Parts: sequence; structure tokens; C-alpha cells
Amino acid sequence: SRVRKPAQHMAEPVVPLKTSFCLEQSAEVVFTGGRPAVSHDGEQLFCLCQDHVSMLDAHSGKQLKKFEADSDLVLCVAAHPTEPTVAFSSRSLMVRVVDTVSGNVKKSFKGHTAPVLALAFEGTGTLLALGASDAAVKVWDIRQGYCTHNFRGSSGVVNLLQFHPNKSVLQLLSASEDGKIRVWDLKTGKAAYVLESHVSVVTSLAFSADHSLMLSCGRDQVVSVWDLTKRTLLKTHPVFELLEGVVVLPTEEEDNPHAFNFATVGDKGSVRVFSYPELKNVCQHPNLGGKAISFLTLLPTGELLTASFDQTLVWWNWLHNTLQRSKQIAGNSGEYIDARFVGPEGDFVALASNSEEIRVMTRDQSAGGCSLLAGHADIVLALDASADGRWLVSSSKDKSVVVWRCVDDCFEIAARGTGHTEAVGAVALAPKQMSFMVTGSKDTTFKIWDLSVLEDGSPAAPHTLHALRTVKAHDKDINSVAVAPNDKLLATASQDRTAKVFRVADGKELGILRGHKRGLWCAQFSPVDQVVATSSGDATVRVWSLADFSCLKVFEGHTSSVLRVVFVTRGRQLLSTGSDGLMKLWDIKSNENMLTLDAHTDKVWALCVSSDEQYVVTAGADAAVKLWRDDSKEKDDRDRAEQEQQIALSQELSNLLQVKNFGAALRLALKLNKPFQTLNLVKSIIADPAHADTLRGLVVELSDKELSDFLKHTRDWNAKSQHSEAAQTVLKLVFQCRPLQQLAHLPDIKFIVEALLPYTERHLRRAEKLLEQSAFLDYTFHSMKAAGGLLTPHVSALGAGGAVAASAANPTAGAASGARTLGAEADAAARAARKEQSAEAVKSGVSASRKRKDRRQRQLGSGTHAAGEGDESDEEEQEEEEEKEMERNTHTH
Repeated sequence: SRVRKPAQHMAEPVVPLKTSFCLEQSAEVVFTGGRPAVSHDGEQLFCLCQDHVSMLDAHSGKQLKKFEADSDLVLCVAAHPTEPTVAFSSRSLMVRVVDTVSGNVKKSFKGHTAPVLALAFEGTGTLLALGASDAAVKVWDIRQGYCTHNFRGSSGVVNLLQFHPNKSVLQLLSASEDGKIRVWDLKTGKAAYVLESHVSVVTSLAFSADHSLMLSCGRDQVVSVWDLTKRTLLKTHPVFELLEGVVVLPTEEEDNPHAFNFATVGDKGSVRVFSYPELKNVCQHPNLGGKAISFLTLLPTGELLTASFDQTLVWWNWLHNTLQRSKQIAGNSGEYIDARFVGPEGDFVALASNSEEIRVMTRDQSAGGCSLLAGHADIVLALDASADGRWLVSSSKDKSVVVWRCVDDCFEIAARGTGHTEAVGAVALAPKQMSFMVTGSKDTTFKIWDLSVLEDGSPAAPHTLHALRTVKAHDKDINSVAVAPNDKLLATASQDRTAKVFRVADGKELGILRGHKRGLWCAQFSPVDQVVATSSGDATVRVWSLADFSCLKVFEGHTSSVLRVVFVTRGRQLLSTGSDGLMKLWDIKSNENMLTLDAHTDKVWALCVSSDEQYVVTAGADAAVKLWRDDSKEKDDRDRAEQEQQIALSQELSNLLQVKNFGAALRLALKLNKPFQTLNLVKSIIADPAHADTLRGLVVELSDKELSDFLKHTRDWNAKSQHSEAAQTVLKLVFQCRPLQQLAHLPDIKFIVEALLPYTERHLRRAEKLLEQSAFLDYTFHSMKAAGGLLTPHVSALGAGGAVAASAANPTAGAASGARTLGAEADAAARAARKEQSAEAVKSGVSASRKRKDRRQRQLGSGTHAAGEGDESDEEEQEEEEEKEMERNTHTH
């Protein structure tokens, strides 16, 4: 009989933890209103963006450069007709002319005493016209930098300037608040004539191909056609909308330049094309969501460019008497609220902003190019997408929820549901079978919606969704809902500081998650474990057990409210974003904050991860969208390669030290960025006379980057007195071998010198003090030598000249070592002299005492004791005082 072996199950591969994300692309605010300008070749677009001018690529919409205006609001911009130059004015009354290639300011001047609201270049680009709110028009020669004309006569704010398109006709046209068009003659410096027809502000001018006819439009809802040769009004055409722009469209009929089509835009939000001279409506594009259009221009490529009041830029193709929208850029989407990856391959990102339209942009777009999904009547608050990316659901402040179907990379409305009594702020699809979805509302209830009607295919009209169940779940707004991976449980997070878990089948409450100190913003189920994560306004993220609904982990690190949280790496890690503008990566097992990314300047409301977890999108209140890519594997490979290279180079350095190849070893130590080994090598070279030229040759051969690194090490050594000799030797060689002009251009040389100066001055003061001490020792040496040969032969041979020579050889080190040697010898000689003086004093004291005793004995023997008793007592007292004084002197010596 055969023995059946037990089945062997292959273990699932362990997914490595994520450790790094790189910023792949970014879409920021590039346009905040006003009139954009187009470069002479049509390749760049210059847009007003608060305190700077954004230069965009006209094809992709990618922001190329920024031109700052010193933190002042930019008011208007104009592009040079022949050169890569742009001029713009700011609220500070300054006008700047900037080279768009280098970014350098070519000219900067104060043109008016009031804000400049209109700019226009003359055809050759030599003259720049300025119109201001002080009703004055000035013309400047930007090459020479002086004012050539100052036209007075306008009434009110000058809002429009345009030079005559014929370069030989030196005329400037201006429009102001009085509705009049003034034509200024640059030859005479006076007004040539005034065109009067409009009763409101004139907003745009356009010329026919032969420049004989001019079209003007304004907010009086009419288009006027002028004959410039006769200076008369030919026709007035009412269009019944406040007009903001008019352009003459290119035509193939060159025989009759007075037969053409022209386009207008206005407050109705549509582009309309009329024919001249019939003045019939040839074409009208559908309304762009009701947003008024504030700008219209004709690009050198033949396309039309419009800008709407919601800061959206749209490109149009005019072909065969039809208008087709080619691309669109969201210049400023305001505050983003939610985001999701959509599409069969996850190539699109759906974004909900403070608008009733959903913006959909491709994942590889680096700018705000997008399409708009219109289906709500108020701001969209939440989004969710199916696992395959073919379905998108959105909830809105209009109390409704909409289901979108993706067909051929386009989205259409598949179903719509209503029933909540307040704004619907949360929505979630069932991840496993997508048979239902859950919505949470400000009315404190959640609803479970049946999605089985979507299986019928694409109907002629959207389906109407019906709620299977409505449950009052919380006491305050429901901010988030989530469905478990098995479609059996759902979780809600509320502003009442609790999260709750319910059973989907009957809506029964299974548990309450209590512990947060403020309202909850998000709740998410783990894709693997039976846990749920919540984020709160108390700046923490908590992980809860679904078995007993207890708190398992608390993650602290954000400085303010945590707005979004999501599981990654098969539930082993968490990603969170907060009001502090940060995205943090957490390791659930170790409770460690592994990574913090700072790329936003305001709240990060939106956080979503692609199905393969390779991409992460964040968006928030700063109107910026960031696309992050997981580069953990690349980073690990780079770190491993760098580590192997460091080991190999370290071994090579050891080999060079063994053979005493100090020059190559020093260069390698600099490359490895090892300051301590570099210091030891410098000291070894200084100490070995055989390698005296090695350090000098190295300083000469080092590149600017290597020399800068060497000086940075020297700066650190110079901060410690025990290493000052090596540091000062290196500095001496650098200043001897390298010219100052070359040193002045080294990287970070300013900061290096600022750090070197104070410590070098300290070393200099120390050296000067040692020199003073050596001079005192010199004086002591000569004084002691004159006293009678109390010095040792070695000190006599050294003398003062040796001390001075030692100090002069090295101001900071030689003086110190010479002074220490000389001082030691002098101290020894002084101590010997003091001992000899003390011995001589003692001997002299003993001898005097013996003499006094002998004298007293002689006096007593001669019988004179009685007669001289008083004198003898006085003499004895005097002798005692002398003995005490001698003892004191002996002690002092």
C-alpha cells in the first residue's frame, strides 16, 4: 500500500515593510484669476497666481517657473512679442521686466503713483504701455529705462491697453471706465481721436486681417465694429450677455478680408461664434457648468484659450465651423476634500473639492489637466471606488448619492439615490461583491443602499436607488463609514467621540469604541486582521480589536487632528494624514513612526492608496495634489550598494595607510567623509618631514567641492585647541596655494569663514599671550644670569633667542611648546636659587647668634655686669628682635 504524504501548503510571501515614498508629481495652484498672457511662440502661458506669476507649458499645463513680486499681489501681466521676456505689475506700484529663461529681472521701475492695471507691449518690443487707476497712460522705453509719453485725458480707471497691430502705425488704444476708446498718437504725443459707442466698460479689442476693421465688446452686451480708416462706427450687434472677450478667427478666404468669423465669451459661460458682416450665430458651445468666462485669446497655434471665473483654463479647436474642447487645466481647485484611484488600471484620480463637480485627472499628469463630472447640485463631500476601479460613488451636500460607471475612460451616471435629510458626508462601497453601499450623514443616521439594479447594464436613464435600511447610529455628525473586507460588518466614526461596529445583515450594533477625547474623522478595517483603525481630533490614531472592542494600540505623533488613516502592507502598517500637513507611516507591531513626509502647507483631507500600493495620493486645503510613489525597494538597494562601496573604500584606505601613501589616503578619507581619519592623516603628514610637500600638493589638486569639504573639516578641527595646529597649517596652505578669487566661489565658503574667524582669533590671542610670557622669561633669564650663574648649562645655551625662535616658528604651536620648555628650565633654576639663598641666610643667622653669646660672656667675666645692667638688658632685647627678623627673612626666602 502507498503512504499518502500530507499536503504541503506554500506559505504566502512576506511583504516587506514600506520605508520610503518619493514625490512623483505635484499639482498646485497655478492661476488665481485675471488675464493670462501668451509667449511670442505660443509655448508658454503666464498666469497671475497671488504674489507671483506662474509660467506654464502651454501643451501639458505643467508649471515651469515662478516669478516673484516681493510678496505683493500681482495685478496684470504682458508677454514680449519677440523675446522670452515678461512684464508684470504688483500692488507695490513696481513694474518688473523679467527674462523668462534665466529668471533675472532686467528692469524694475515705479511707473505710476497708483496701481498699474493694464500692460501692453509694442510690436517691436521696445515700448511698454502702462495704464493705471489714476487715469493716466504712460509709455516706457524698457531698453533705455525712461518714460517716453505721458497721456492724460482718460476718465477713471484705465483697464485696457493695446497697440495698433500694424507696426508702422504708431498708435496706442486705451479704454477706461467711461466706455470710450481713445487712440493716442505716439508721434505727436496727443490723442488722435476718440471712439464713442459703448455705454459701459470696454473689455476687449480685436482687429481684422488687414487691420482696417476693429471689433470692441463690453459689459453693455454689444459688439461694435469700427472702420479705423474712416474712424466711424459700422455696426452694433447685441449679444445679450456681459461680454469679457472677443477675437477674430482665422479664415481661409483671403480675397475678402472683411468677411470673417469672430468669437465672444461672457457671463453665460459659453463660447459663441458669429459671422461678419451677416452677424449670425454660427456656432455655440454648450455652457461650461454655468461658470462665467473672463478671458478669451487666440493662440499662435490657432487654438482658442478661455479662462473662467473658477480659475479654469480651457483650450478650444476651431475646425470646420465647429468648436471642440481639446484640454483643460484647473488653475485653482480650492480645498480638496477626498480622492480615489479609478479606472480599470487605476490610471485616473477622482478628486472632490469645494465644488459640485468631480475633477478626474490622469495619474501621470503633473499639472491640473482634468475632466469634470457634473452630477451634483452642491459641494461633493466624499468619494469611494470599487476594487476594480470601474465604479465610483460620490455623496454631496445636496443630500444625494450618485453612482458613476467608467466606460472607455469616461464616466457616466449609472444611479442616483436620495433620502437623507442633511448633507451626506461619508460613503463606502462593499469591497467584496459591491452588492450594496453605505452612506453616513449629518442627520446622525447611516443608510444601506441596494446596488443590485446596476447589474442590468447601462440604461437609458440613471437608476433610482432605494435604501435597504436606515439606522440612527450616533448623536452627532457621521464623518466616516467603512465596510469590512467580508461585507459582513460596517463601522461608523462620528463627531460624538465614538466609533461603532454594526452587522450589515440586520443593522444590529455589535460594539462601541470609546477612548478618543475628541470627534472622530475616519474609520478603516484591516484587510487581514480583525481590527479597525480610527483617527481623531485628539491627534491620535487607535487600533481596536473586533473581538472585545478594546483598544490595542495608540499612535501619537501628529500635532493636531488626524483626518485620514488607511492600512497598507497587508495590514502591517498605517498611513495617516492630519491638519498639520503631514503624512506619517506607522509600524503597527512596534508602534514606531517610520516616516514623516511634509509636502503640504495646510490640512490634508484626502488620502488614498492604489490597488497595488505603489502610489499614494494626498490632497488638502492648500489646493495641492501630491502623487507619491513607493520607492522602498530602490532605497534599500541604494543603501545596500552604498554600504558595500563604503566597506570597499574603507579597506582601500587601510591599505594606503599601511604603505604610508598619505596623499591618496587623505583624498580617499575626504571622499568617505571621515573627519577624524582625515585629521590623523594631516597630523601624520605634518609630523613627518619626508611628506612635507604631500599636503601642499593635495590642496593644489583638490576640486572645488573637495576643497570645500576639506575646509569644513578644518572648521571643526579649529574649534578645539588640541587640533588647532593641524587646522592652522591647512588654512595657511590653502591661502598660499589658492587665489582669493577662487576661494570666494567655493560652496558654503561664507559659513565656513564665519565659523573659522572666532576660533582663529582665540588661538591668536593665546599665541600672543605665550609670546608675552616668553619675553618675561627672557628678562628673568638675564636677571638670574647676572646674579651669579644660577642657570643650568642647558638653559644658558637656550637663552632668550631660543624662546623667541621657537615662538616665531609656529605662532600657535611652536610658541606654546618653546615657552613650556623654557619655563620648566627657569622654574627649576629659580627653585635651586631659592634653596641656596635660604641656606646662606640660615648660616649667617647662626653665626651672628654665636658672636653675641661670646660677647656677653666676655662682659660678664670682666665684672662690668652691675654697672651696665640697664644697658645690657636693652642690648639683649635688641638682639632678640634681630634674631626674630632674621628668622622671618629666612622663612620668606
